[in-house]
Amino acid sequence: MVAVAELERGGAPAASAYLENLDRDTHLRACLFDVVGDQVAGNGCETFKDMIAHVTAAKTSDFSMKYGIVRVALMLPGSNAREYIFASELPTGPRAALGIDLAAIALRWGVALLVSGFVCYLLTRYLTNPILRLGRRRSSWRLAT
Repeated sequence: MVAVAELERGGAPAASAYLENLDRDTHLRACLFDVVGDQVAGNGCETFKDMIAHVTAAKTSDFSMKYGIVRVALMLPGSNAREYIFASELPTGPRAALGIDLAAIALRWGVALLVSGFVCYLLTRYLTNPILRLGRRRSSWRLAT
């Protein structure tokens, strides 16, 4: 993995710079930890604590997906028989390009409710007009007799 190579070549600052560039260019948030779970490089790595604890205890990869966000943590070999844990988070699906925007979600729900309300109104008028016309005719027949 490139992050491990950058760490071993230029230290933690080089690995952090690589991970920041990766986040900026691809929206892939990633962090690098040592084998005991201490953060080595990356920003905002607190969200990976539960995954890192699982990987350090079980010595196996961890994967989860929630709300369109894929998270993975896995062991990576370095040189000198050292191991590191690489954790990454990536949005998937339609939100991947735009992210989660609460205002856009509220706007979509609002438009959907307005359109469905208008359709219900039109359908109600379409179904009740013949009944109302029939009632008006019947009252006019009563007046004529």
